[in-house]
Amino acid sequence: MNNKHRFHIPGKLFLAGEYAVTKPGQPAVLTPVDRGLQIEANLSAGSTGQIILRSDQYEAAYQTSWAAVSAIRAADLETGSWTFVRAAMAVFYQSQQQLDFDNLPTVELTISSSMKAKEGKLGLGSSAAVTVAIVLALHAAHLEDDDRLAVFKEAAFAHYLVQGSGSLGDIATAAFNQTIFYQAPAWLADQKAFEPSDFTNLDWSLLAIDALEWPSNWSFAIVASRQPASTRKALAQKIDLAPLFEPSKKAVLAVKQAIEASDYEALKKALNENQQLLIETLPEGYQTEKLATFLQLLDRLDLAGKISGAGFGDNGFVVGDQAHSLFPMKTAARVAGLTVID
Repeated sequence: MNNKHRFHIPGKLFLAGEYAVTKPGQPAVLTPVDRGLQIEANLSAGSTGQIILRSDQYEAAYQTSWAAVSAIRAADLETGSWTFVRAAMAVFYQSQQQLDFDNLPTVELTISSSMKAKEGKLGLGSSAAVTVAIVLALHAAHLEDDDRLAVFKEAAFAHYLVQGSGSLGDIATAAFNQTIFYQAPAWLADQKAFEPSDFTNLDWSLLAIDALEWPSNWSFAIVASRQPASTRKALAQKIDLAPLFEPSKKAVLAVKQAIEASDYEALKKALNENQQLLIETLPEGYQTEKLATFLQLLDRLDLAGKISGAGFGDNGFVVGDQAHSLFPMKTAARVAGLTVID
């Protein structure tokens, strides 16, 4: 038995398809980013049935037992700290009933994150990364497997139990750590109050997680506004997404084809189409002043890129190739009060 496991869990950015992707079967393209977190799992031979978690985001450790985890219900995840961690453990418990949890060796989990800066969160999917990290570490420690699809499914449901919205694309990107073409599973449309025990009855049809190979001669950078936005609050505005579905799908498929063909000009065109669609469809405030400035810089410098994710703050991204250097964007962004993160 391997008593020590260590993983890197990436953050994510939506390249195309956000908002529309919350409907099962609607596609999106996402990519992992270097900023993420590390998790280390150590098994203890001295005790059983316990979970001890340490994080550089909290001063005190969190300790619980599998007996306590077995009693977690959805209502317990509505308030308090460590909610995504508790949800991840609860779903792992429900999905792995073949394990003798009372007699499992105690596992100590240690998390360190690079998903915050001195100015605060970067908006790269930290809650998704934490949820995936816990499930992945528990799989490695107690099942000795690296089944990324199983990790995704457990982490996706756990994250949804806490957040109650979203597409789960950030979970898929964190679990598989690669650029992906993604579609959400059918159960997201159920509109019901789930419990951790519902995990085994979920309908995973319509789910798609297909790897895309990022062109080797394309560069990529995050353009951070340092104004983190809440996807949950954005979706809570009850936006009519129906006008997005068909044109968003068309733009996403064009982005996918551009990546597969290493066609930079096609990528630029498809991203711009998706961006204009979002601007026209989403409510006022989607483009903050800083994000509007970022889009102006993209146009002036003739670079491929877009606002990523919920809008209302957070980040954009920019793509370069041999004919399109990112250096001018780095200079112009700094002058505009934006931060470029390679």
